[in-house]
Amino acid sequence: MLAKHHFQSYRTEGLIDGLGLKTLFAFFSAKAIRGGPRLLPQLAICVVILIILTRLLPNHFTDIAFGSNYTKMLKWRPSADNHEDGSAPGGLRIVVFGGGDIASPNKMPGNPELPDQSWTEILCEQLETCSSHLSYMPQTDIQGGSVISKALYGMALDKVVSSPNASQGPGYDYRWMQEQYPVPSHLPDLEEQVNTFLATPPPSHPPKETLWVFNFGYWDIWRMASLPSELAMDMIEVQVNHLFEQIELLYQKARSEDSIAYSDWYNVLDDSTAPDSENSTAVFLDVPAEPFRIFIASPFDVSLAPGFETLRFKPPHPHSRAEEMRNAVRLTDRWEKLTTEMIDAWLATPDPVVNGTRSEVALLEKRDASGNAVLVPNARREAITHDTPKYIRESLVDRQLRNAEIQDSNGLGTRPIDEGYLDVSEPCMPRDVPSNTTTAAHPKRTLYNQMVDGICSLPNEHLFWTEFTVGQRAVNDIGKSAASRFNLHVQRGVQWLKKWQELPPLTAREFSG
Repeated sequence: MLAKHHFQSYRTEGLIDGLGLKTLFAFFSAKAIRGGPRLLPQLAICVVILIILTRLLPNHFTDIAFGSNYTKMLKWRPSADNHEDGSAPGGLRIVVFGGGDIASPNKMPGNPELPDQSWTEILCEQLETCSSHLSYMPQTDIQGGSVISKALYGMALDKVVSSPNASQGPGYDYRWMQEQYPVPSHLPDLEEQVNTFLATPPPSHPPKETLWVFNFGYWDIWRMASLPSELAMDMIEVQVNHLFEQIELLYQKARSEDSIAYSDWYNVLDDSTAPDSENSTAVFLDVPAEPFRIFIASPFDVSLAPGFETLRFKPPHPHSRAEEMRNAVRLTDRWEKLTTEMIDAWLATPDPVVNGTRSEVALLEKRDASGNAVLVPNARREAITHDTPKYIRESLVDRQLRNAEIQDSNGLGTRPIDEGYLDVSEPCMPRDVPSNTTTAAHPKRTLYNQMVDGICSLPNEHLFWTEFTVGQRAVNDIGKSAASRFNLHVQRGVQWLKKWQELPPLTAREFSG
């Protein structure tokens, strides 16, 4: 389900030739072939020399010359603890559920040279502890990505296209929505993605911890912007509630060692945790609770994407695209507000009942390295939010102010030119290529199952890659920003841990009720 591709420069051959690596390789290969019995040793020397040379170069050059997998191949080392299924103990696992967003380009198998890394993949690359990245986010198509709940959206759609409403007049007639914004039945919604994940057999070696990323809202609002405003607002609340129901399901499943959702946070336990002779039952382990971290990115206002103006269906009178634009702005704000409120409520969820009473610190039975039963604190809920759209909004405003030769109090309009973009309105790879000087004569490629004429000649100077996604340069910056946000959160957790360790130790008897 997870397809991973890497971006390679269109000037790969030129750079390899420029560095002289092909000539060098040919020279050593020829010498090795003429060497007869010394073939294998000389080939080995050839490979070693190439590795040394490329290791001396920055990753940027080696990725361009040999493909972005090259650096990873050199960094990879087989682990003695690896199992047949490829799992290894420890590390951070990132699991992504979503419908697609502004910084997650549409995966395009068959075109591996196109940039298609998502910001969550960049996030994983930036974190030294990240050992695996699992994404259940489907490909988007011409009608957008998946929604949080197809059933809930379908109910809203049925309500507005019913015959009584249509008979009241054109302003109440929404039957056109069934064709233009249908339920994306072919794309898995959040519940289906979660069920697919939970149905997967657990690895032989679970990760030490898991970061749960939820990336919805972008395409939900794209569809709901055409609904009556009041109904759309109600739908936002219903969808966000459904999101946290699935989050809580994963939280409960993560408690079971038999589930793929389980993380072995306490894999460092040893015989020192074994019960003493006076207490043959499990004892409370004097360690902090493991974290159950969710990462929720704010959705980008889809009305600011170029495709909202160029590719959105023009609704019949008296409906208008301006009305839908206002709805999209209001729904995005509503989504952000409700998500913040739901995060606060979820963090305050009471711990499970222990021995008939609700304890100050809930306990959960685990096993140490020797198989002894120990009681540990229940996982603490943690939430990380990230303003993904901030980077895009500031890039848009900075270029617009620069073009108008003005600046604002935040310094936008005066950023260094190399940090901004020359074009923040036209996508680099649109469905319909406009006649401008940046369009290059590249082979035709398939986008959204339709043919396009080519891509721009300066992809790094375009903020948008397609009408609904930003370019890889922006994706990289957003992913790095998300990594910084995660590291800051973990750093604060370490400071909390130090304070926790200063508290007097607790025992299981204090929580027996």
